[in-house]
Amino acid sequence: MKSMTGYGKSEFSDKNIHIEVEIKSVNSRYIDIKSKLPLEIIHLENEVKNLISKNIKRGKIDLKIQIVNGDRKTISVDNEKLSSYKKMLEDIQSTLDKEVTINFSDLLLAEGIIKIEKNQLPEEIEKNILQILDKAIQNHQNMAIKEGEAMLKFFVDSIAKMKLSIKNIDLLFPAFKEFTYNKIRDNIENLLEEKLNEEQLHKLHFEAVIYIDKADVTEEIVRFNSHLNNLECTMKISAEPLGKKMNFILQEMHREINTIGAKFNTENSFKDILLIKEEIEKCREMVQNVE
Repeated sequence: MKSMTGYGKSEFSDKNIHIEVEIKSVNSRYIDIKSKLPLEIIHLENEVKNLISKNIKRGKIDLKIQIVNGDRKTISVDNEKLSSYKKMLEDIQSTLDKEVTINFSDLLLAEGIIKIEKNQLPEEIEKNILQILDKAIQNHQNMAIKEGEAMLKFFVDSIAKMKLSIKNIDLLFPAFKEFTYNKIRDNIENLLEEKLNEEQLHKLHFEAVIYIDKADVTEEIVRFNSHLNNLECTMKISAEPLGKKMNFILQEMHREINTIGAKFNTENSFKDILLIKEEIEKCREMVQNVE
């Protein structure tokens, strides 16, 4: 299990250049990669995103690659343009029949005469840039896995609580059926002010069975336990994202416990039904950050 929240950083330095790679992520329904790359490596953007998506399957991801002291510039003169400006100046002087002077600072401001170009990254650095990124991703994943282990412990503890409570509810139901039957019989006898004969008791039993059957939560308990087991099995999967599957299972568990609460909400069962609902809500909130 991995968290969608993570942070990773990797650096590379030599005597001429320093490169920093930072990657951080937060939860999101889908994968959303935003990258901020220097111009020197903008052509690597697709490779960068492919490398990230191979390791991170879901989340909002921000990537920043910074090249420090790597923007060394080469200054040169465009001789062709300088010659064009010289000829233009001579033409102006000839037309005006007057000597025209120009300052050196003005010459520097003339468009295109002075060229400033960034040096390209050394070829070996460009080849290794994906390796630097890969290290940052692995640092990010280590943090995501560590947070995932903490979340896994929470889910395991929560499932244990829900298992105990659903077992308590299951054990309470037989007594509830007997109590309900006796209560119906006593109410009828009090209304009639006499004991029921065997035939009347048989009819009462038939009617009580129909009534109690409507409140029977056996099927819901079986399905709830099945969902719990499915949730446990899903959490053990490590080869694929779990968050969406776990969220779907928790929705089904929420549906079943709501039905159980509507059918069988006695003074004895209420605390266990309430506990299960609370644990499901906690899990549904926590699972939003599971990749």
